[in-house]
Amino acid sequence: QLGTLRTLEIVIILYICCGNGIFVSCMGVSIDTIRKGLISGLAWSVGFGVIAFLFAIVFFYFSIDTMALLRMRLPTDRFTFIIFFLVGGVIGPVAEEMFFRGVVFGFFRRWGFWVAITISTAAFVASHGIYTSFPITQLIGGLVFAFAYEKTRNLITPITIHVLGNITLFSIFRLNL
Repeated sequence: QLGTLRTLEIVIILYICCGNGIFVSCMGVSIDTIRKGLISGLAWSVGFGVIAFLFAIVFFYFSIDTMALLRMRLPTDRFTFIIFFLVGGVIGPVAEEMFFRGVVFGFFRRWGFWVAITISTAAFVASHGIYTSFPITQLIGGLVFAFAYEKTRNLITPITIHVLGNITLFSIFRLNL
């Protein structure tokens, strides 16, 4: 159900943006910028991964359980996990970045970067419905995605970071590392 809703969200945003035949150039995406956004997203992901790894080493040194901080429950049966992986790892990040960075951040950017990053990140965190612990991954992710979008002006960059980040987190938890 969520996968269907996320796909519908993508279609609606594309329809609104493509209604004038502009692809999604209002969000920094065109046929010519996709490759550049992917490369930029990969570079940001590597940098973000190195920083996360360094924090993990520090947390390990101080005996802080990073898995408990992240708290993620994944489906246990294979088929449900594959669907979860597809929706949460690919479709969801695309829809979320189109909405939170492309639409929300883009709209509030006219009042300044800090207004846009604060509102888009707060909305991103709130949309994840996390009520049991501090939403550290959503907060950091929202900030990184917004900074990357601001720096590159290419929506493919935060989409790539978000997809790779989610897939990495799901894989780590699935493997129980």
